[in-house]
Amino acid sequence: MYNNILLKLLLIAATYFCGTNSMNGQWDRVMGILNDQIVKESFMYDELDSDKPNIERAFYIQNDTLLVSTFVYLDDARLVRQYSLRSVCIHDIESLLKDYGIFFRTKPNAVTQTSYQIASDGVIRNFQTQQSSYFETSLKQDPKGYMKFKKKLLKAFEKAGHPISVAEWQ
Repeated sequence: MYNNILLKLLLIAATYFCGTNSMNGQWDRVMGILNDQIVKESFMYDELDSDKPNIERAFYIQNDTLLVSTFVYLDDARLVRQYSLRSVCIHDIESLLKDYGIFFRTKPNAVTQTSYQIASDGVIRNFQTQQSSYFETSLKQDPKGYMKFKKKLLKAFEKAGHPISVAEWQ
């Protein structure tokens, strides 16, 4: 009898942990698709291109929040950096859209973007936080590859249990 109870507890635990890992695995897939694309696009910029987003911390999910941290150089001497940390609850993402870049459209004011500048002297300037309904992914260099990217990303969101739509695709 004791062995049956132990076996049932093990089966319940295995089912719970396998289900949890499966869901986390699907969100890992979403992060992987986004990170693969941003790495791919980083090679499409000229080395000194001022619009090139440099990844400080790649896409990651923490406590159901999708985050990415990037920076761009604001001067030719590369002495001043503009940092940007964007975050959004993954359950607030409603759709995917493409304009001059790839964005997630979210529930109203669900996106928090914190930005600041750091000069060579290490002083933080122009610190600001904004709320919006658009999560900028910094993806904008691979228009030929975006149809495949879109299909993979939509499928990954659906498998993670949070299907999203395509709002606009120009």
